[in-house]
Amino acid sequence: MAERFWGYYRGRDASPKGEFVLLLNSKGSSSCRRFDARSGKKLSLEKTRAVPFEITFQEMHRELQELPNPPGVVRVVDIEYCLPSDVLAHLQRNAGISLSHSSKHAAKQSTVGKVGMLYGVDAFINHALSVADVDYKSRAAARRLSESPPKCDEAVLVRSLYQLIEANWDRSRGRSKEIWRWCAMPDIAEYNTSPEKTLEKAIVNENCGYVNQIPAASGLLQNCEERHICIDLGYTRGKGWHELIELKAGENCDTPLSAAFQILGYGLLYCFARLQKYDLNVPYQTGVLAAKRIDLKVLGPRYMYVDYRLGWLGEALERGLILFCREKFGSELEMHFSFEAFPADFKWPGTDPRDLPRYLQERSVYVWHGS
Repeated sequence: MAERFWGYYRGRDASPKGEFVLLLNSKGSSSCRRFDARSGKKLSLEKTRAVPFEITFQEMHRELQELPNPPGVVRVVDIEYCLPSDVLAHLQRNAGISLSHSSKHAAKQSTVGKVGMLYGVDAFINHALSVADVDYKSRAAARRLSESPPKCDEAVLVRSLYQLIEANWDRSRGRSKEIWRWCAMPDIAEYNTSPEKTLEKAIVNENCGYVNQIPAASGLLQNCEERHICIDLGYTRGKGWHELIELKAGENCDTPLSAAFQILGYGLLYCFARLQKYDLNVPYQTGVLAAKRIDLKVLGPRYMYVDYRLGWLGEALERGLILFCREKFGSELEMHFSFEAFPADFKWPGTDPRDLPRYLQERSVYVWHGS
């Protein structure tokens, strides 16, 4: 009796999309996992006890075009939400699906706003943290998770978020010459009074070594610019050591929970550029894309943190990123995460811009008590 069976299901309605199906026997039970044949995203999962898939999913089994197993070991944990790009490409080739056609399909979807490099990430985070009813970006979610941290595997969390990003790529070469640029962009429109934007611009105008507005997804998809996906601040700690910072300011700024997953998404876009460097038009041999260490940081005033206890999240993301980079990059790249705060007397608006270099120098890791 087979342990696993990979197949291609074309569909009874002659749909050009189709599905890839994995039938699996394991520990006396069986399961059927179905994935979109173009994007690789999981569509459904069915499980049964004590009955092999040859019986439980007999009708589906008969209708599948058998495909050779992907090379290597494909772990169930690695396909929990979507197929890794190498597995997807293997199945598409053996099913006779044109990769270029797949790219066109993805690009067409992007024009109607259904695809972006971070498409599906918010929904996944809500599901993983069990806060879909209030949304992880809300203050209610941050308060709930401060009182009752969720049980989730940080390694699976980070890996799955990366796989979602990877599955959104339409395999185009990339069109932006500005992506992952590392320079100061000091200009700001007079009408823009956002506390975070004015603070960001004030920091780079003080010429204290910071850069800003680092594009992380610009031009990666056909017909989808995504110029708005930018990292607020970047800072070079030493040779090959850079910080990517999500900056928060103002009385009504986002929660640390929301900010943490925002910079995590950008950090995983960085990993994507590194891992796909030979297929993308990115300057991977120099600058930030040649880094040995990347630190992802949330930086804001101390009052942003006081209503919450999210130390567990900082520790989880730190562990998850270390494991992910060890798995994907070996010794070529390490990535870390931390929450940081300005000194207690910092306030924006209300701080003299000339004092910003001192405040930046004195920023430190925020420590939650009782977290």
